[in-house]
Amino acid sequence: MKRFVLIFFISPLNTSASTLDNLLQKNEHSEWNYFFISQPFNGRISQSSEEKVAKLFNGKKIVFNNDLLSITDACTYKYATQLNSPLSFWKSSKTVSFYKIFFSDYKIKIPDSFLNITPENPSEKCEFPFSDFLVLDNEIVFFYENNAVFYFKSQEELKSHVKNNINVINERSTSSSKVCKENEHHTDDYDTSYECFYKALSLIDTYREYRNELKEEDNKYLVDKIISNKDFSIKCDSDSGCLTVIYKWNGPDNLAITQQFDGGRTVISFSKEAQGCRVVTKLSPD
Repeated sequence: MKRFVLIFFISPLNTSASTLDNLLQKNEHSEWNYFFISQPFNGRISQSSEEKVAKLFNGKKIVFNNDLLSITDACTYKYATQLNSPLSFWKSSKTVSFYKIFFSDYKIKIPDSFLNITPENPSEKCEFPFSDFLVLDNEIVFFYENNAVFYFKSQEELKSHVKNNINVINERSTSSSKVCKENEHHTDDYDTSYECFYKALSLIDTYREYRNELKEEDNKYLVDKIISNKDFSIKCDSDSGCLTVIYKWNGPDNLAITQQFDGGRTVISFSKEAQGCRVVTKLSPD
């Protein structure tokens, strides 16, 4: 009698570990070559300051090789990892809300846990900011001067976060005939505001254009169509993080939309002018 031996090879469905897991295990092998610089946290744009940040980071490549971290023309050291929640790192729910809103402008989400990278040896000679930064899994974040510097592994990842953000020096023109700029604000609060001027568009057409430019997860909070001078409000889904959205007109040429979220409030103001329509968006964390 012939006997058959059946041998089963069982392999896991997903064998790839996340960047955070690899870093915690000192088993990460990756290069981060691509970066961009955020708008200033306080909204006060300074070309000289941005040039200073760009000069410092220009040509810098971040390389992880097991337990070693190398930064081009800066330093190499054995790194330590500290797993944090947003609240344990920033110590304030208001500060957490500020950074969540600020990062969302660049389509970057702060996860429930992330890593703080520092030298394993505190006496290691490596100057700030390269001696203290965050890894959010698919992004590295340095804080320097009044800006965040975001690093990515590939150019495609960088482009997916840059193409629709408001990272400008002074002003920029877009294909939709608009000019945008970020406004200054007081340093004693975390409010952020920016404005765009839509040339030769009515208020209703500007609203439609503004809504179409938003990401899907953001434009779902705005109704598809509005009627001039008609006030109304809507309640959001309870599990969406959005509480209410209020549409309030002040005559046919001015509309204010207030979005109330769990973590703060966004007010979008539309004002019709002779040459087009101005839109001011103000983000206010609780």
